[in-house]
Amino acid sequence: RDLKGEDLSGLSDPYARLKVMGRVRKTRVIKKCTSCVFDETLYFNFADARPSAIAEANVEVAIFDHDVFGGHDLIGSCSFTAGAVHALEGHEVYREWRGLIDGSNASDNGYQGFVKLSITVLGPGDEQRAHDVDREYQEELERELESGGDAGGMAVEGPAEDGSLVYLVAYVWEAEDLPKMDASGIFARGGIEAYVRVDFNGATARTSSITVTGTKNLSPDFREELWLPVTEPTAATRITVGLWDYNSFSRDRPVAHLYLDYKDVLRNSSKIKLPRSFGLSRSPYQGPRPRWHNLYGAPL
Repeated sequence: RDLKGEDLSGLSDPYARLKVMGRVRKTRVIKKCTSCVFDETLYFNFADARPSAIAEANVEVAIFDHDVFGGHDLIGSCSFTAGAVHALEGHEVYREWRGLIDGSNASDNGYQGFVKLSITVLGPGDEQRAHDVDREYQEELERELESGGDAGGMAVEGPAEDGSLVYLVAYVWEAEDLPKMDASGIFARGGIEAYVRVDFNGATARTSSITVTGTKNLSPDFREELWLPVTEPTAATRITVGLWDYNSFSRDRPVAHLYLDYKDVLRNSSKIKLPRSFGLSRSPYQGPRPRWHNLYGAPL
């Protein structure tokens, strides 16, 4: 509900897209509205995946505005870590409101709408909790009417989130001993055209691409600062740091990756000066003491 209108009419044609471990499921499109009910269940089955991979998996819930021509516009998204959901009572997030943020657009500040959802993560031997959906629906409708709101038949309570906007800042210094990703030839010396991309809770930022030629000891020097907006509280926990090889005429290739926990990130409550360009800054470094991290093989 309260979705940002992406069309000139002030309305959107929203649909929900769920993405888990590279797999995507979508709901139907609902035309010309800013509040709607999907009432759909989307299933993912990862029978052959390693338990550790599922525990680390990011569950991205994104609401898009469908367009007949051109790309679909992101309204906003929220994310969960599958392992964190599985650790909850009943292995589920049940009928909770979550704020949607658009980390890809610097002008979209704060929540771009809200989504009520349930997410269940079950492993071998787990049983899904049973709910009396009809009774819960009536209770929600009664609470909405008692509060003086007009649910319009949707039985949705007003979102209780009062989010605050913070920034996750990653300073990328350098990398060492990267593998050669580009072939050598008569007109090419081979090497790698490397960049670092950081993803968290639907927001993405990346460094410039640095070209290093040769066959071994490839060590690009980045020294760039990346800013990602985060609306707290957030249920997302995993920060993905990926090192990629840029390609002009084909898809960029993942080289290696690193996962960090958002809860372990150091906090700085002092006032900050935002970079002039969203996502990238070359201002003097004022963060914690730099440290090396090991990167592990693709895929991300």
